[in-house]
Amino acid sequence: MIVSSNQKLALLAALALVAWAGRVEAAKDFTIQSHTASENAFLVSSHIIESNGEVALVDAQMFNDEADKFIEKAKKAKGTVKTIFITHAHPDHFFGLQRLKAAFPEARLVAMPATVEAVGQTGPGMLKFYREGFMNGALAANLPTELPALEKLEGSTLKVGNAEFEVLHFPAAEVKDAYALWHKGTGTLVSGDLVYNNTHMWLADQEPQGWIAALEQLQKLPVKKIYAGHGEQGGKDLLKKNLEYLTFFEKTRQGAKSGEELNKAVKGKFKKLRVQAVLDFSANKYFPPPQQGGGSAKPEEAGKGEPGGKGPGGQPEGTGKK
Repeated sequence: MIVSSNQKLALLAALALVAWAGRVEAAKDFTIQSHTASENAFLVSSHIIESNGEVALVDAQMFNDEADKFIEKAKKAKGTVKTIFITHAHPDHFFGLQRLKAAFPEARLVAMPATVEAVGQTGPGMLKFYREGFMNGALAANLPTELPALEKLEGSTLKVGNAEFEVLHFPAAEVKDAYALWHKGTGTLVSGDLVYNNTHMWLADQEPQGWIAALEQLQKLPVKKIYAGHGEQGGKDLLKKNLEYLTFFEKTRQGAKSGEELNKAVKGKFKKLRVQAVLDFSANKYFPPPQQGGGSAKPEEAGKGEPGGKGPGGQPEGTGKK
């Protein structure tokens, strides 16, 4: 059989197309589904990554009932839950570990070293405060009784079946030592609390500048889909929206004379955002009322008691955030 030059070129092109299609298919060899909690539970999002018979869960919720809903979804996944990864040391993302560990006893509970250390240092105090001190223990029945230990994830990648996610580190964003999972082949970002979707943003622990810098770095990546830490999944435009919020908050707080003034300005600018109690905390952080009895509003002091019904991070009664 004689093959012309044009036929050879066509054949090579077809083979190249097949090879490229194989690479694209390999890059998409995972699926992600999410559970987003109710607004009363701060719209915290946890995620289920499936690939080639293996499953990884990302973040564990705060309250038992929301963790149970997440577990129900995870049990329907096509594979074995081998890993539970925690993105950062805020209790609305790790208090649910007791529930998840009971449901998936063979799974490894992992986080990056800085998160493991932070949870180990502050977690027990936070749990004691929320179970016993906060709202006179009204939330205790919906909270864990203890916190399982986390293992340090070795290296800077998380493997799930055929998929491999790079762990990105930002030293000062929503929290000190924030982590996200990045899959370059598909432009997928599992952001932890680096990205919110249609909710007020938690600024009671860190000032906005570091978070702004982190989002500006993320904008340089070819992001296509974001699985947010609060709220539903979205596209790269979430980075721009979050930057707009943080920039406005920072500019406004520089000229504000009170937390009430800052709060009113931000609510007026972003009328449709959810979980307004988060803004109440954040605005008050920069204009704190006089402390009585030597109380502290620092998260690491959780468990030592707070005046005025406030908990770690300075949160008011009626919530259990952070």
